[in-house]
Formats: sequence, structure tokens, C-alpha cells
Amino acid sequence: MPSQTLYLVRHGESTANHAVKNGVSSAYLLTDAALTESGENQARAISTAVALEGQPRPELLLVSPLRRTMQTAVLGFGEAVPHLLRPDIQETGNTPADRGDPKLGAALVREHGWASYAESYAALPAEWAVKGAGWKASARRRFQALLEFVAGRAERSIAIVAHHDFFCAFLGASFALGEVRRYTLHDGQLLLSSGEPAVSPIVDPPQRCLWFLASQRKRAALHDMKHELNATPAPRTPPQTGVSAQSPSAL
Repeated sequence: MPSQTLYLVRHGESTANHAVKNGVSSAYLLTDAALTESGENQARAISTAVALEGQPRPELLLVSPLRRTMQTAVLGFGEAVPHLLRPDIQETGNTPADRGDPKLGAALVREHGWASYAESYAALPAEWAVKGAGWKASARRRFQALLEFVAGRAERSIAIVAHHDFFCAFLGASFALGEVRRYTLHDGQLLLSSGEPAVSPIVDPPQRCLWFLASQRKRAALHDMKHELNATPAPRTPPQTGVSAQSPSAL
């Protein structure tokens, strides 16, 4: 079976990413977080990403149906590139920022006039935005199923536009906002440019991704503490900096 070129693309900066960066503890309550202006610029820059230089352009996009990933896909590759919306590649978290909102998503594609996305969004299963128990734990299995789906496609070059923790769960690696990485899929195995396997051997790789989230939460806590020191002293519960099993994703 011929090899396929596979691009993994993390969405650009969302309103939730921006809020976390600025120490807003309620960042994860922003429903189906969309891109900021900076995030839109990051998405537009995807077309000139180093990973795409001299390489075949994607013939198909597999896109998480959250607003920020749909925006990234269209701004980065254009609406004309065929796409499939895949609810199974949503982010691993189950907070409002990590869950799709069908009304907000439909409004987004309609307002931008993205007819092909409006059609495929309307065709999504009724309960696609509901994440059941074990969603985070199933990330690695869902990624493997995605690779099997890609291997069965006729396209030789495919881009997956998704999320930090979803990628990290399988690869054990952190993606920057708007980052594109190129891999080769050969005989169902995801390979680096060196030919080495890209998959993390860790049994529970989602735990490896928590360091990234922990650093974000610690930064937010330090931001809150700095403001507290400059304010009039008042009783206050210190912000939590630890990461529990129920922690949200890196967005």
C-alpha cells in the first residue's frame, strides 16, 4: 500500500487560550471557544508553514467540529478543499470551552457563508457534542481508529485539524497554537521524517500532556497572586495549581 502524507494541525489561539494566558480562572467556561484575531492570523499563516514547503497540498481535511478548528481549517486551507467533520477528534476535555455548541457552530458557518461547512455541520449526528464517561481515556484509541480510517482513504495527502491533548494523547508531544507537523502513514503506522515511529510508547500518554496544563494553571495562579499583592488585603481562597483527573484540556 502506498504511503500517505499526513499533516497534524493544531488550531490557532482561541478566546479560552487567550483568557488562560492572561490569568482568567473562568477561561474554561467560554462555550465552544472561537478564534481570537491573533488565532485567525495564526490560521492564515498555515498556508505558508514550513511543514508544507515543497510538499503535496492536502487533498482532504479531517476537522474537529468545534468552532476554533473549523475556522482554522477554512482560514488555513480554504473552503474549497474537501473536508469531513469528525466529532471523534474533539478535544479530550469536557468543559464548555472543549464542547461543541450546535447553535454557535451553525451560526458561525452561516455568518461566514461557508456553504460546504454549513452542509456538513447540519449533517452531524444529533448528539455529537455530548461526551460520555471515559471520553478522555479513549483519546488514544480514537486516534488509532482515525489512522485506520485515513489508511483506507484514496487520498495521498490528508490534514487533520484538531486539538493539543488529542494529539498529545497519541504522540506524547505538545503542539503550539497554529502549529503544523508532517508525518508519513505507511502500512497503518505513523512515522516521523526520520522513519522512526511517531507514537508514544507510554501506556497512558494523556498523563504526559498534563504538564502543559499544569504550567498554564500555575501561570494563571501566579498572575492572580500578583494582582492580590497589589490590592487591599482581603480573605481569599488561594487558586488551585494542581491537576486532577477532572482537569480541563490544554484547549
